[in-house]
Amino acid sequence: MGESDSVQNAQEWTFVGREEDIKHIKKVMLEKKSILIFGLTKIGKTKFIKQIYTLLKDNKNCIWKDFELDDIDDGDDVYEWFIEFLTEIDAVEEKSRFEKKFSSKFNVCGTCDKCKNPGPDLCLQKDKMIKTAINTIIATLKKVGKEIVLFFDNIDKVMNSSLKDNFLHFLQQSVKQTKLRTVIASCIKPKLTAKVFESYELKPLNDEAIRKILYETCECRELCPENNEEALKKVTYLSECLVFKPKNEPYLDAIVKLCEGLPLAAIMSGMLLTEDDGLLTPGDLVEILICMRLAGLSPDNCPPEDRLNIYKRPMDEVKGVASFFNSLNKGLDGTTLSIDTAVSVAINAQESIDTEAMAKLKVLKKCLDRSILSIEKLSGHHQLIWHGILRESQADLLILNTLPSDESVSQTKEMVLKFMKENVIKAGLDFDDDILQDPKSLEQAIKSLSIHSPVQAQDVKRQLSISDEHYLASKEFMGDLKSTVVKDVKDKEVDIDLETNPDMDSKCSKKLESRYSVSEDNELEFEMIYCTTSENSLKDTHGANIPGTEQIADNPPPYTTLPLETSGASGFNKENDMNKNLFEPIYSPPPSYHSSTEDIPNN
Repeated sequence: MGESDSVQNAQEWTFVGREEDIKHIKKVMLEKKSILIFGLTKIGKTKFIKQIYTLLKDNKNCIWKDFELDDIDDGDDVYEWFIEFLTEIDAVEEKSRFEKKFSSKFNVCGTCDKCKNPGPDLCLQKDKMIKTAINTIIATLKKVGKEIVLFFDNIDKVMNSSLKDNFLHFLQQSVKQTKLRTVIASCIKPKLTAKVFESYELKPLNDEAIRKILYETCECRELCPENNEEALKKVTYLSECLVFKPKNEPYLDAIVKLCEGLPLAAIMSGMLLTEDDGLLTPGDLVEILICMRLAGLSPDNCPPEDRLNIYKRPMDEVKGVASFFNSLNKGLDGTTLSIDTAVSVAINAQESIDTEAMAKLKVLKKCLDRSILSIEKLSGHHQLIWHGILRESQADLLILNTLPSDESVSQTKEMVLKFMKENVIKAGLDFDDDILQDPKSLEQAIKSLSIHSPVQAQDVKRQLSISDEHYLASKEFMGDLKSTVVKDVKDKEVDIDLETNPDMDSKCSKKLESRYSVSEDNELEFEMIYCTTSENSLKDTHGANIPGTEQIADNPPPYTTLPLETSGASGFNKENDMNKNLFEPIYSPPPSYHSSTEDIPNN
């Protein structure tokens, strides 16, 4: 107890985004004796009450107790709680009497089944002794002349143990003491009937606060707290920044949204971006958070309590309603749902539940009391919110339970794709299914965010590589590799021997038109056509109008021509043996165009 190391180290990261919450709690503390701060696991409850502790400790006698590292079932640890508390309030005589009265340190039995196998029920002898000790503490508090503010953190551990009833007894008695106030942080909501007891839900942080935490983790880690606060007043994107460069802004916006208001997610994201000389780029991290957010933010080389997959614990605690969550996961798109929808799913999923009232009591209330679901009032009606991280945790548990069968593998793929889609929406991106199902396409789409342009599947595939780009361009231009690339020679008259060409109309001007075409074998061929001009069109050697020549178009359709023998390897420069004209090779199909060649001299 007292000002523990955990409180002293609370300022490692700047406290942001809770200014309005702090104002509310300071106001409530003037009216209420006990305040419960509850909310989602790792939403920042500990940090929040540490901030309250810091604000009050100079003017009030503040005592801090964190149950996180204590062995709840060890009688020695429980005994030490009372000794520490009496020491903190300077009750020297009471402490001495307490030590004489409870010399056994609560290990009074140790032989019964409840002592050997700790569970929800406490050994009767131990229970009696602890209740007596609590009453002794309460009696001592009545004699204390100064006001005390007692902070309890991580009481979930106590509420899930055999000491739950003893702890609730202490809270019930403490609100009757005029000189004692309590501030409690928990995911589980204790229910006290006293009028002076207040509950307050801590919601996820907004995007601005998450961005500041990410900025501090990436750019301000070496600054002192005073300089941090100044730097965080306005997050800026500068070219000299380590991560917050202007080109990275769209990626960082997506990362902020995918943190979903969790400070731990923002801190872990910042660490991943700055480790190993920036091995993971912001674009890489966006892909990771879309595809495997839980695993990506839960590396096995960090403490278990700092891994995001810690959210599986609360889901484990409601295994009795697992079928409800499994059914909800399959049918839910997004993280919000109506109460009517939740009730309907609960009735269909639980055979023991037949009515709406029972569904609300046995399922919804149980989940709300453990902060797995939260309730929000919008536009005159209520809706339930199931945080995205908790949804993914429940899906992971379901996958682990059903993995061996072939059907479950298919269900797993569907669920993974579903969460990828939802994460894409959360990130504010617009990727279709084709992109999500192709890892390379997804990677390319994410890289394209820096140019701030919408990305479609066909656009991504066109950018995968230079060769792919040429291939797709040629496929678009030539259709099924049978379209013709045309190069017309126009307005170039040549002299043609009428005797050898009796079918030609001597009154018409004569022209020689040359064109490129692509054969069925993808060979580049050069062909020539003798033609005559009429008023509005070209005619071939048979007198037929050549389609598309009434008005010269960008893409004339294919037509029949007279082949001209060529020499040279296919795909390289082709030489016109008759006219000695060289035509440059085409390595990739150019855009459609109309151009003319030099006059071809008579032989």
